[in-house]
Amino acid sequence: MDFSIALGTLCLMIEMAQLDQLRYFSRTCSANALTSAYRAGICSPKEVRQAILPDFNTSAGVFASTCYDLADKAWVQSDLRHRLKRDLGPLDGIPVVIKDNFHIEGYTTSSGSLAIDSKRQPSSSGFCKKLLEHGLIPMAKSTMSELAFSGVGINTVFGTPETVSAGKRHIPGGSSSGSAAAVSSGLVPIAIGTDTSGSVRIPAAVQGIVGFRPSFGVHDISDIQPLSRTLDTVGFFSRDVNDSVTIHTLLSSVEREFCEQLKPSAIELIVPDHDVSNALDPKIKSKFSALVSGLSKIGFRIKVECVPEFDAVSELFSKYGTLVSHEAYENYGHLLEQSHDNLQPFTRRRLSKASLLKASTKDILLSSRRELIESLSELPRHQFFIFPTIPVEPVELTRVLKDMDFHESYNRQILANTMLGSYLDMPGISIPIKKNNGAQPFGLLLSSAQNRDLPLLKVAKLIESFV
Repeated sequence: MDFSIALGTLCLMIEMAQLDQLRYFSRTCSANALTSAYRAGICSPKEVRQAILPDFNTSAGVFASTCYDLADKAWVQSDLRHRLKRDLGPLDGIPVVIKDNFHIEGYTTSSGSLAIDSKRQPSSSGFCKKLLEHGLIPMAKSTMSELAFSGVGINTVFGTPETVSAGKRHIPGGSSSGSAAAVSSGLVPIAIGTDTSGSVRIPAAVQGIVGFRPSFGVHDISDIQPLSRTLDTVGFFSRDVNDSVTIHTLLSSVEREFCEQLKPSAIELIVPDHDVSNALDPKIKSKFSALVSGLSKIGFRIKVECVPEFDAVSELFSKYGTLVSHEAYENYGHLLEQSHDNLQPFTRRRLSKASLLKASTKDILLSSRRELIESLSELPRHQFFIFPTIPVEPVELTRVLKDMDFHESYNRQILANTMLGSYLDMPGISIPIKKNNGAQPFGLLLSSAQNRDLPLLKVAKLIESFV
């Protein structure tokens, strides 16, 4: 073989090996670690783009659409900034996937439904503009439950991400199913979703990653395609708690204030003596009990007690229906008049049942909510709630696809714990508990009173360090 050809072949092999190493690194590292690698000159945004792009083109059911034109420009700009040592901050050059109910200029917004007029958007949602201003790179818009109105995560039109555990395909959790899958499958270290009744925390638990729901209004998303204006919040998926801390503090402009070292003995974890802890699937109950015992041994103070606010919420929902159902019907009830082909059967069924709710009872739900949030604000600062993110095991996908009645009852079950927290505007984070021997992931939901987001994240980091 000619020497020049041999040398060229060797250089190509070395380059491919380096690309494989970078691909592995980018699929497993945190966003903060990737930024550190940029700043140390170990790799560049341009090289990361080259490493991750092939996987984006082969990910079925995760993306509603890709944003490569926008992303390519952002990659070039970020690469230049890093070469000049002038990056925009801790997430400059980090690829991100965004749920398809956020608007991105020049791209369509479907909210996972054929019933929505998905024309190209004339401008981006303010939150998406913030992402770009801080150097994040929107790679794609992710699949989701239709209209964000399901915790199961299935979309029979736009696609359902594959979630395989113990050799079986399970539901991905929703409604931010595609964003969660983008992180859990290693495509991006951070993804954006929305959480109305659990739509970030649930898929995070099902897929074994971190999912954080901030308090309402900390991040303005009033210009997205809504489900419930009262309850919709942005949510963050990440591989570790620290990445959620980084993006939350960066985009909300709040100080991290993480200097003080916490000790487990300073924290009291409340296990509610309520349906969220009692009406559990036996396997979930066993996992949760073992975890609580482990946390106690580490030094966390565990307290089992009745939480009157939780009991009040259950009673309100039983009498008047859920707030999200009221507002979902207000926003999308008119779609019931369209062709049956436009709305997916499960969505049509839920909206039809929501139409039976008395509009006057929404005012009762709203006024009661204000009172209960105020009552919960008296929670001592050292106390936090813990319970399983979902009270049931993730089921096989075929079960919910074949049986509409089971689909409906299972959706109610999977939303039970997180919906309670949303109604009380409790910031909450689902922390993945390490799985062994291919067992299904398990998520611990840590929650606190309204606007205690940073103390919550601080305790979440502490728990994560032990589990």
